[in-house]
Amino acid sequence: MTLAEVYAYQDRLGEEKKYNPVGRYQIQKPTLQMMQRSLGIPSDRVFDAELQDRIADGLLTHRGFEKYVRDEISAAQFHDNLAKEWDAIEYRDTGKSFKRNHSRIAGTQVLGGISQIDQD
Repeated sequence: MTLAEVYAYQDRLGEEKKYNPVGRYQIQKPTLQMMQRSLGIPSDRVFDAELQDRIADGLLTHRGFEKYVRDEISAAQFHDNLAKEWDAIEYRDTGKSFKRNHSRIAGTQVLGGISQIDQD
């Protein structure tokens, strides 16, 4: 499936329900379009695992990964930024996502993963 086909699919999903996330990282259409522009990805590019990983890497950068690695933002700020991107991540130990939905990944899990970056 190409990006153009993914967008068409997301449009069909949008008619049926409020959200239209796709792929391994559950990316919403506006975010996918932003990353396509940012990374210069053509619409005829296949939305395969490699491209999904590339987009996720771009989102991590967008949310401050490099700043965190350079100690320009704290682990807590990086976590908050990730929670603003992925609705499944708990925001500030509230039990809820940034958008106030039920979170599926505890903030402590995310911070534990972030702390592993320092050790690598």
